[in-house]
Amino acid sequence: MPRFLHFKASNPMLFYTKAYIKCQHILLKEEINLKKYSIKNLSMSVRKTYDALANIFPRDIMTKINEIIDEIHFEKKVLNIGGIAKNYRH
Repeated sequence: MPRFLHFKASNPMLFYTKAYIKCQHILLKEEINLKKYSIKNLSMSVRKTYDALANIFPRDIMTKINEIIDEIHFEKKVLNIGGIAKNYRH
């Protein structure tokens, strides 16, 4: 269970009760749903902004913007080698 779900209780024995564990699961589920909702809204916002730019700029400029986006994505890729995450930059 993530650290942020460990909260203080008046009696240390309460940590092992079904109610405490159920509370942690409910909070975790809500946190996950909130993150999914935020990611979904951010993705839609990015897509709408990109589409608006595509309608404004000429095709050759959008091609250049796409090349820059691809380069940024390539530089930001994370490789997980031996359990250690490292930024890959060429």
